[in-house]
Amino acid sequence: MKVGKPKLRVLITNWSLASRGGSELYVRDLAFALLKLGHTPIVYSTELGKVAKEIREVTIPVVDNLATISTPPDVIHGQHYDETMTALLRFPGVPAIYVCHDWYTWFDKPPRFPRILRYVAVDQTCYDKLVYESAIATERVRLLLNFVDLERFKARASLPAQPKRLLVFGNQTQEFPHLAALRKACEGAGLTLDALGTDVGKPCDHPEDVLGQYDIVLAKGRAALEALAAGTAVIPYFERSLGPLVTADRLDHLLTHNLGARTMTCEPEPDAFAQALLREIGRYDPKDAAIVCERVRGMCGRDRAADEFISLYEGVIAEYKNREPPDVNAEGLAAASHLRELVLSIKKERATLQDENRQLLLAHDSLRFQMEETERARQAYAEHLSAQLSDTQVQLSVKETELTSIKNERNMLSDQLSTKDAQLTRINTSLGWHLLNSYGRIKYRYLLPVYRTLGLSRYITVGRSRSQQSGDD
Repeated sequence: MKVGKPKLRVLITNWSLASRGGSELYVRDLAFALLKLGHTPIVYSTELGKVAKEIREVTIPVVDNLATISTPPDVIHGQHYDETMTALLRFPGVPAIYVCHDWYTWFDKPPRFPRILRYVAVDQTCYDKLVYESAIATERVRLLLNFVDLERFKARASLPAQPKRLLVFGNQTQEFPHLAALRKACEGAGLTLDALGTDVGKPCDHPEDVLGQYDIVLAKGRAALEALAAGTAVIPYFERSLGPLVTADRLDHLLTHNLGARTMTCEPEPDAFAQALLREIGRYDPKDAAIVCERVRGMCGRDRAADEFISLYEGVIAEYKNREPPDVNAEGLAAASHLRELVLSIKKERATLQDENRQLLLAHDSLRFQMEETERARQAYAEHLSAQLSDTQVQLSVKETELTSIKNERNMLSDQLSTKDAQLTRINTSLGWHLLNSYGRIKYRYLLPVYRTLGLSRYITVGRSRSQQSGDD
């Protein structure tokens, strides 16, 4: 900023200041630079959090309600549709610029309002969105490329001749099959691959302390730019999309597109994706990476971007002062159009919620009916099992009674057997038994053959029968 010019009160809006996303850190770093240059940045968002705390810790006011600001700003630096319109309606008579950060998100739709005198695109993709989809006149659109805090991100020492460590860096990085394929390919090539980011469960609050520890970083947008400023080789990357290794001859084109979607090609097949990465790693050149780092640090510094924004602010303020009095009717129409969109959005959201609620109620009723049927079936089955258990218990009781009777009978027979064994033992050990036993052997060995010879066998039979009746052998 030139000496002698007044300090500016700049109200910066953003969708959120909760997590460390691209636009959140853009706001933080720009606010830091404005404060450093003696200006008064004020930051507004309806969703505060970690980044809001970082901003406020350096004494920059951060609010989630514009009613707390008693003095109007000199200029509104708008980011994101609803927040920008809220600031414009809160502070009539204050000119504004609008910065478009994203091609896809609905909340980065550029608002149409008479006091927005300039629109800024952070890359060529957003420029095309403003000009070709939003009917913003080209003379009102500026292309101001993304920037990096060079004081925070120091250049690392020279890269090694061959890469060893790779980092996948981004809050939206997830453990997709593509990332698994990258890990496998890098392991096969003798490379170490790490992943940092919120969605992989490893948030990184201080990337300036980490990026320089790696030889190649896979990232997009602001994260990729920070890695380039730190002196690492960079390959644009996002989920299933991959770009070329950033080299000196490609640098201008890649920066113009913010190392984003237009610099990458989607590869749906994980193995082919991994092979494409290995090809880009094969182009690794530490000398060329050093040239890229030097150029990035010369072109993309935060302070240089802050000077460009201050010049833009001053131009917008001067232009607004020299214009005819504000067209109240035009602003009213713009405000009405904004409110109409909000109402339609709310109605659409309400209809969607009502439909979802109906679906949930139907699902709830169906689930309740299934639970009731299941409970009835469970109770019937429980009763069936209970009846079976009762029958089984009765049968078991009968069997136990029978078993007891059998045991008693067995015991009685065992006692009788013991008695007979005792009797037999007494007989076997008696003198009479021994005499009878000896007589029997003589009788059958010597006398029987003589009786048979003399024809007296009948006496033997009679005698044997009598002996058997008397217990003799």
